[in-house]
Amino acid sequence: IPVLERAATAGHAYKVCREALETLKKKHPEPAGDDTSAEELGARLLQAAEDGDPEVVRELLARGAPLDIRHPEWHQTPLQVAAWASAGSDSGYLEVLEELHAAGASVNVSNDDGWTPLHQAAYHGKAARARFLLEHGAEREAEISSGYFEGQTPLDMARSQSRDEVVEILTSTTEAGTGAAEPAVSEETDEEERERLAQ
Repeated sequence: IPVLERAATAGHAYKVCREALETLKKKHPEPAGDDTSAEELGARLLQAAEDGDPEVVRELLARGAPLDIRHPEWHQTPLQVAAWASAGSDSGYLEVLEELHAAGASVNVSNDDGWTPLHQAAYHGKAARARFLLEHGAEREAEISSGYFEGQTPLDMARSQSRDEVVEILTSTTEAGTGAAEPAVSEETDEEERERLAQ
């Protein structure tokens, strides 16, 4: 990297060298034991989550990057950002969600207006990520607490944007491994009715 820094400041192929330098710094953060602050590590984690880069996310988590860091503009955690961002591949974002969740990040965290990761995934039509969140305990009935969409659930958000695949996931009775709902049988139901329901 020092060689690239000298080349980048020499004026020769400046743009190419500078881009290469930034890429290397992103892919290989400074080793543990440096004086990087928690705030800086958190900022890098937010960026890696937005980029859908699980490799960088893993490295930063290993160095103690805070899971509860909030984006300065959106007031969202890294997991919230990964639930809707579009810069990378869907598989990359799923890996990022897995890494963040395994490290202890909540799938039901909300921003100032009450948007949860599932609201974000539903609104932006991220079906695979919506399924992941549901499978890991995301609340289907969470409501946005304020703003233009106050009172809206993830299903409402998916419907408002015609996200049909997400709507199907959110309305399925078999999501989150619960299986199809069984018909309720009260204690007063007679034996004949029990046999009919069991068929």
